[in-house]
Amino acid sequence: MSPKTATAPAKAAPKTTKLVPRLLSKAVAAALMFVSRDQTRPVLRSVLVTPTQVFATDSYRAVCITSGEEGLTSLDFPNSERRELGIPEEGVMIDGQALKLALKRLPSRAMLPILNRIAIAIDGANVQLITDDLDVQITTTARRCEGLFPDFEKIMTHEEGAEIHGIAVNPHFLKQVAEAAIKFGCGNSPIGIEFTDRMKPIHFYAKNDNQDKFHAIVMPVRPGEGWK
Repeated sequence: MSPKTATAPAKAAPKTTKLVPRLLSKAVAAALMFVSRDQTRPVLRSVLVTPTQVFATDSYRAVCITSGEEGLTSLDFPNSERRELGIPEEGVMIDGQALKLALKRLPSRAMLPILNRIAIAIDGANVQLITDDLDVQITTTARRCEGLFPDFEKIMTHEEGAEIHGIAVNPHFLKQVAEAAIKFGCGNSPIGIEFTDRMKPIHFYAKNDNQDKFHAIVMPVRPGEGWK
């Protein structure tokens, strides 16, 4: 073949991986509220991050955040150091304190929405949490947490055949009821919740240490397209 007709070997396409949910400023901030503070339970002090979901639990509460974004990949993130970004399908457990530090390192006024995300790179036994403001790229390095994370498929799924009831409520109103009950002295007591229909008032009941009764109601909202 003559030089004029010779063609260069095709270059391999860059490897892409999907970035984690709004990676991950809002997802991480929400998940960190559910991690354990128990120093003897490193797995529960961690957040499990997969290519599409973020999980956290302290064994009393649990949260699962699933990405609603399509088409966003690691190639969209400014990667001046050409690191291979992404995580394995089974996910990786990342220490909550390291995520909290990376969250603080996000730019306060991001010029682009992509800069509100933390990119992840795996480096052997370490996890690199990468933030960028287009001028400076900062890497927070943490050891990968080893252990068996709780089975979220089982935890976050209703039992087969169970009768399910649902109701939609304004989250700010829900927070205000909880805060009011705490101010009333019910912080160490359970709050009972009752409703008869998805479009009827939701009733909240509690008692403080003096057996004074607290009763509040919140009107539900129409779920629109649903909450799932």
